[in-house]
Amino acid sequence: MKTAETGSRNVLAATALSLSGLAVSGILLHRHVVIQVGGDPILGGLCSITESASCDDVLASSAATFRGLPTAMWGFFFFAAMSAWYLMIGRPTGAARRLNLIPVAVTGVGTIVCIGLAVVMYTKLDRWCPYCALTHLITLSLFVASIVLWRDSRGRDSQSASSASQPVVASRSLFDVALLAVAFSVVGWSEYNRRLEAAYAQEYKSRWQEYDADYRGHYERLMASEPAEIPIEPDDPVRGKADARHTVVVFSDILCPHCARVDLILQEQVEAYPDALRVVFKHFPMNKLCNKKLSRDLHPGACEAAWTVETARLIGGETAFWTMINNLFARASELRTNKSATLETVNASMGVERNVFRNASEQPVVKERVERHVALARKLKLTGTPRLFFDGRPLTRWSDETFWRYLLRDAENAVSTQPTSQPPVQATE
Repeated sequence: MKTAETGSRNVLAATALSLSGLAVSGILLHRHVVIQVGGDPILGGLCSITESASCDDVLASSAATFRGLPTAMWGFFFFAAMSAWYLMIGRPTGAARRLNLIPVAVTGVGTIVCIGLAVVMYTKLDRWCPYCALTHLITLSLFVASIVLWRDSRGRDSQSASSASQPVVASRSLFDVALLAVAFSVVGWSEYNRRLEAAYAQEYKSRWQEYDADYRGHYERLMASEPAEIPIEPDDPVRGKADARHTVVVFSDILCPHCARVDLILQEQVEAYPDALRVVFKHFPMNKLCNKKLSRDLHPGACEAAWTVETARLIGGETAFWTMINNLFARASELRTNKSATLETVNASMGVERNVFRNASEQPVVKERVERHVALARKLKLTGTPRLFFDGRPLTRWSDETFWRYLLRDAENAVSTQPTSQPPVQATE
């Protein structure tokens, strides 16, 4: 009796693990929707529990999809199959006890896959995903639980039914497992697509039907926040007109994938609203070589990249700075793996001799500027990149093109009184 109770508890634990894996995979799938369309993530706080954690960075990588599907969806299928197995069969005994080898084999393969994904996440990517790590841990736990249940079933007596009837019972049970696993998978797949379609529909709805009401609230919350005083040096690189109505200061890391995306978005907004926006670039490399208070290097080589663009600015002025920024952002992935070769290639693209570029890079002003920007970022309590300030106010919805339109055009048309006076972002003389 005691052994039977222990076996039941073990089956219960394995079932709970499988269902937990389903839930976590569902959260990751919802996060995929948020990354693609926007919205509020489920339990999103866990994704930033440490400075080096970011679900979005991992889910935006190539490892986050396989055969055109999110890796989390394959995980959902896996946990659906395991949940169906433990709910419908549990721990076969007697003549059917060899069936326990099926979950052992399936979870073993799942564990190997998780080990491979974990190696990629911790060695190839800049950040790690807490939810992904949790699914890996659940899969490993399921593998251990399956082995325990298999060992526990060995040597047990057959049940009261004759051994001849066991294959029939097993076949029927396996069919039920397959049916339930498919049902779970179809529900998960349908729900993911439903949420994705609903998210797109909501986006269109907010743009065309509830545009003003939605973005007005976001705009008012942004403008109600306390602006920071961010000094702008006379020779800071600026995109756009000097007398533009609004200023965005962006703290960026040239090897940060999202920073490259931000740079393209800001270029588009400056071109679309030339009288409304100017962009000021500030360095914040996530690299301990010039940002010593970091707990670890997130983007090795980022300091050298920052010094390179400052060297270009020293040689060729602001035009050379922006040309170099564009080149480095375009080659960021190459720069992470072959730093010196890429820098030499980019240096050569300026048409400047190598020794001239090297001599300029040794000027104290090159590193001093990056150091000042890092010190300012630390004063503002920044911990990562990209970080944007709209007229001194922290701006998080930088990927939302519609919100940019509201900020730079519609908000000013919607208010009866003009916004005030004193700009929070001030230039140093």
